Amino acid sequence: MVQQHAQDLGRARRRVQHALLPGRRAAPARRRQPPQQGLSHHRPERGHRPAGLHPGERRRHLAGEQGPEPVAARQQPHGQGLPHRWLQHPGPRGAERLLRPAAPGVDDGGLPLLSAEVRTVQVHRYHRSDDGLRLHVSEWLGAAPGAPVLLCLPGLTRNGRDFARLAARASAQGWRVLCPDLRGRGLSERDPDPSRYRPDRYVADVLTLLDHLAVPQVHVVGTSLGGMMGTMLAAMQPGRVRALVLNDVGPVLEAEGLARIAGYVGRQPPATSLDEAVARTAATQASVFPDFSTDDWRQMVADTHVVDEGRWVADYDPAIAQGLANGSAVPDLWPLFDAAQAVPMLLLRGALSDLLSTATVAAMRERLPRLQAVEVPMRGHAPTLDEAVARQAVEGFLASVR
Repeated sequence: MVQQHAQDLGRARRRVQHALLPGRRAAPARRRQPPQQGLSHHRPERGHRPAGLHPGERRRHLAGEQGPEPVAARQQPHGQGLPHRWLQHPGPRGAERLLRPAAPGVDDGGLPLLSAEVRTVQVHRYHRSDDGLRLHVSEWLGAAPGAPVLLCLPGLTRNGRDFARLAARASAQGWRVLCPDLRGRGLSERDPDPSRYRPDRYVADVLTLLDHLAVPQVHVVGTSLGGMMGTMLAAMQPGRVRALVLNDVGPVLEAEGLARIAGYVGRQPPATSLDEAVARTAATQASVFPDFSTDDWRQMVADTHVVDEGRWVADYDPAIAQGLANGSAVPDLWPLFDAAQAVPMLLLRGALSDLLSTATVAAMRERLPRLQAVEVPMRGHAPTLDEAVARQAVEGFLASVR
């Protein structure tokens, strides 16, 4: 596995250098048949080009562990739609996902999320859950063989793209980073049985992923639902979780915040334009990010929506709302928190959070005095982890427990 990982990274970097030479075009990778089981690569169906985007997107192939991964890249003209360069990944049902740059200074050259500044490469991989769903994970290659593994787990309606900038920074610092899309989100398959959209089921999927990749131990960063999952992992398999970052989540979730989230999850129809999607997102999240600019909201829309037949659709299965309605999405976390106390923890709280109260933070610190707690100003539920305070806290904590 270590040798294969090094070969993957070497091939990726050679193709990157080839693609960036003046006047040169990258040669396509050789086609290989995906394996019948275990990890594989998906060849997505041809997506519909969203209105306003110019044609002629360049396509390249990046050889991964078991085969090539098709990715498209294009430059969005200034003043039309999105403000920066984006990667376009055609997904199931002909929808297109717009992936934001890994870090400032990106020069993708038609390849997956290559940062010219830190030289990290994002590879898309797929695996099967134990009940047969096809699930997606982004792996950030930039670490040496045997590097520590950082597992980033997203919130209820979010996906692994939330951690793109954090992953690029961590990869440049020597981490191997895994950013999975939970079932029903992003590039992962939707579950035909909505009753399986539960934290315990998501944790089982993560354990299956780690077994597929032969990863014995991880450091976990979890936002909201992802923090719940990290707590469950640490309680169930404390030897597997080296450290845990909880982003605006604790054993008690306030009714006010749950009601706000339940008020929009799975309830909004598709938007007919980018402007409409931006306006809706800003309306539901303004209290969480009061200082966001129009460009910030556009980035959030690109992270959380797909373009399907000209409509902007939230990038998750609306049926995930069922868990909020029946309570299965909110388990009792105090016993799990107590069981996970041997694991070093950092807790981030948005200063404006309506889901994690200061009283709950105080109770957590009383039970676990060595818990590190940091408040992120001008943020509700939940910080993006790109804020200076959050970034400094997370990077400092991970360096101390590496």
